[in-house]
Amino acid sequence: MVITLLGTCGAQHGIADFSQTSREIDVDDFDDPQEKVRVELSNTLLEDPRRRPLGAANVVVSLMLVVAAFLLSARRATALWWLRNAIVANVLVIIASVVSHVMQLYANQNALLPVLAEALDPPNLEAAPGALTVAVVGVVMTAALNVLFHLFVTWRAHRVFPGPRAES
Repeated sequence: MVITLLGTCGAQHGIADFSQTSREIDVDDFDDPQEKVRVELSNTLLEDPRRRPLGAANVVVSLMLVVAAFLLSARRATALWWLRNAIVANVLVIIASVVSHVMQLYANQNALLPVLAEALDPPNLEAAPGALTVAVVGVVMTAALNVLFHLFVTWRAHRVFPGPRAES
């Protein structure tokens, strides 16, 4: 059930990334500095040219997880092979997405740093690169947890369903 959930949530996230068009929200429409940071980060990530291809790849590899979950439910001999390949593919897409996000954030740091500096208490332009680093660390840590959860699900499935045994 968890594998099916991972697959369907990943496919939904991939469809959203693939089909969502860039919508530029004006940061000046907001009064709260924290809200301005959130909107500017969102605008920056939506402008990523690698977002749509990675979204399509996410749909494909997530549907592989759904197939693996169905094969595990049916106790098919190829279920663990499907699961292993689906998890490896998902982990590769997660890593590619994180690298893409980090590249996009650092490529657009000139637009992000003034907004981040304004959100600091007190506003400080010298400390803004540290705030950008904190945002990047948050993206990387979230992806690391996602990868660890995928690997845990694989480990757990291999313990519960050891696969076909050789006849002696």
